[in-house]
Amino acid sequence: MKRIVYIVRHARATERDGWTRPDRLRPLSPAGDDQAARLVRSLRVGRIDRLVSSPAVRCVETFRPFAVASHLRIRRDPALAEGGSAARALKLIRATRGRPALCSHGDVIEKLLERLRADGVRLHGGLRLPKASIWVLELDEGGDVIGASYRPPPV
Repeated sequence: MKRIVYIVRHARATERDGWTRPDRLRPLSPAGDDQAARLVRSLRVGRIDRLVSSPAVRCVETFRPFAVASHLRIRRDPALAEGGSAARALKLIRATRGRPALCSHGDVIEKLLERLRADGVRLHGGLRLPKASIWVLELDEGGDVIGASYRPPPV
């Protein structure tokens, strides 16, 4: 039986310039809050039953509206943190059960997609990474990714 995993790039965050606290504490901007609210509908369609996020505040805040609407807890995992490796993210993807959505950063998602492409997985929609976009990964029974499809940020 095939499994589906949703990979979400966090919504727009406040600008790095002028932010003096640790970057992991940088929250969403007002535009990012709007994007996070619009993601609720997109994630509902996927019948998501688990949320796993980078520990960064901007990722957790991206999932918060959906978590509240769906009565789900957001689990934080350092494998999705900015600067992380494709190998760690892929290990987490393979280990997560149910119909999960994972929220991470552009650099991690890009490395992950490049690794999948190198392994022969076709990236339907090309390598795209705008904020609040979604990649839908299809896994086979053994946990190998066999398909990847891009979904643009909700409008």
